[in-house]
Amino acid sequence: MKKLLLSCIILNIFTFSSCSQNITTSKENRQNANSIEIPFKLDVNRLIVKGKINGKGEFSFIFDTGAQGVVLSDSLSDALDLKGEGFSAIGSPNNPNAIQAKNIDIPLFTINGFESRNEEAVAVDFKKVFHGSRHDGIFGLSTFKGHLVTINYPESKLIITKGELNENDPDIIKIDLSRILALSGKLNEKEIPIHFDSGSPSFITLPIEWKPDLLLKSEPVLFAKGKTASGEVELYKATLSGKIEIGNIIIIDPDILLKTGGFPAANFGYEFLKNYLLTIDMVNERLRMMPFEKATLANNETQNNNLLVVNDCNKYAGTYGNRKVTCENGALYSQRIISEKDQEPGRQAVAPKLKLLPDGNDEFKIEQFPNGRIKFVKDSSGNIIEMQVLNPQGEWEKSKRTS
Repeated sequence: MKKLLLSCIILNIFTFSSCSQNITTSKENRQNANSIEIPFKLDVNRLIVKGKINGKGEFSFIFDTGAQGVVLSDSLSDALDLKGEGFSAIGSPNNPNAIQAKNIDIPLFTINGFESRNEEAVAVDFKKVFHGSRHDGIFGLSTFKGHLVTINYPESKLIITKGELNENDPDIIKIDLSRILALSGKLNEKEIPIHFDSGSPSFITLPIEWKPDLLLKSEPVLFAKGKTASGEVELYKATLSGKIEIGNIIIIDPDILLKTGGFPAANFGYEFLKNYLLTIDMVNERLRMMPFEKATLANNETQNNNLLVVNDCNKYAGTYGNRKVTCENGALYSQRIISEKDQEPGRQAVAPKLKLLPDGNDEFKIEQFPNGRIKFVKDSSGNIIEMQVLNPQGEWEKSKRTS
């Protein structure tokens, strides 16, 4: 039987999914319909869906990309008289054998019409392991083995269908589903392991052990303390200097958390994932992540070909003199950098963020000021080296790119 990892760290303040459990995959996953939509509600950051076990109940489950397998509360398992043999270990990556959980078999697990048969799961005391969760269970992507799984946060639904992602699609990222949803990215050009974890509430969390190699804009500040299945952890706030790359997505100078506890990878949680339409190819282990703005345009037959897509958006992001340009969810924004002089009483403390609308080749209108214009200048190699802004006097203010 193939062993998988169930990820689920529970903190006093937050829930970070990165603990492990050795359990088996479901022996058989069957789906008769071509596509099923599973509505979910958010409990803070957690995706909550309703499901049945052996045709009984309307139980509350957390769907977590940081989990592999099914975990039930022991009280529900006892009430349904679910049987199994032996025990499995659950914990966190630095202590995978922290807690012994009872093995159970689930003949039929049904989620809004999707049927997963013969799930081998575990039962635990939720009050002890999941810090008093009021939900009945947790399950991960392995329940949808053999399918395409799309997570649509704006419309609050999972879409389960047959098919595969095109490996030649420029937005495709290779992933590893042997444990949890894992992939590789780059942090300031250095390759790093990443976990996509819908059970975590944060934006980006890095192991504090990486701190000596990080470029930070300030010393980390203690943010919170919590408990996992295998011990206490601390979280520190900081701002990264540089960029993180995941496929075509580039995140510049992000606010991050640093976490103690010896965890093995960067953790990207709800605050990051909610900005993207995620489709996971469970067969070929591929991921397509598209900013919602781009995903909407891709499905709109009347789209204007001049509109930004993420590849174009990211190449403009950077600092130009006293202006910072950012790419957010496939859209481009410009914001003036406030100087110390502008921090004096009576002056505006934060400059507005202005959305840029495509208006030709490397030229943009300003959404808030229709008469405003911005254009970018390339060098002979096609790299963006300068930003020009049309001022109210009709003159072009030129700023060289500095980062």
